[in-house]
Parts: sequence; C-alpha cells; structure tokens
Amino acid sequence: MEKLLCLSPLCKNAASLSLRSLGAPKRHSSGGSRVDPEYLCRSIVPTMHYQKSLPRLPIPKLEDSLKRYLNAQRPLLDEEQYRKTEQLTRTFEQGIGKQLHEQLVAEDKRNKHTSYNSDRKST
Repeated sequence: MEKLLCLSPLCKNAASLSLRSLGAPKRHSSGGSRVDPEYLCRSIVPTMHYQKSLPRLPIPKLEDSLKRYLNAQRPLLDEEQYRKTEQLTRTFEQGIGKQLHEQLVAEDKRNKHTSYNSDRKST
C-alpha cells in the first residue's frame, strides 16, 4: 500500500521525519504555536485514495501554456535571449507543439476516468 508523507503536527507515527534532516532550511513561524511545522509523518491514507472523487482537469490551450512559459522566462533572460526564446516558442507552436497538443487531447478523450496529467491511463 502506498503511503503519503503528511505535514500534520498531530501525527504520532514512529516513522516520522524532520524536514531539516532532509536538508530543508529552518522556517520561522510568526504564530504562537508550539508545534514544529517541520514535522513529517506517514499517512494511513493510500496515495490514490481520493483520485476517483477529484474533478478532471481541463487541458489548457496550447497558446495559453506558451504564454505562461514565456512569462516565466521573461525575468530570467536578457532581451536577445528572450527574442530567441519567443521565436523558438512560435516555431514549436506551429510545428511539433501543435501535433503534440492534438495527441494530448486525443489521449484525454480516451481516458475519461482520469485527468490528462495522471499516470493512471488505460492501455
């Protein structure tokens, strides 16, 4: 059975871990709580337990995904790099990106039981 790691400070499981032991930096809490927010423990709920009750996610339009990508790249690139990235993105959108998006939509239609980004596909 798959297990989840939870951030619940109420877990009393012996298999608990500290985020700091995993290399995470210490966070400072402004609240008056005495519970360590870095405390992890194993959940008794299987990972995919609620999967069937979750709504299916819609596939975003390709152009919307590419706009989000370019917006994320903007602060990381200088003008020349950004122009080149825009050009490559447009080439992708008109070529292989369009084909891949069509395949993704077709795959989603074949798998009505889950969302497009799930690993649980029918074969």
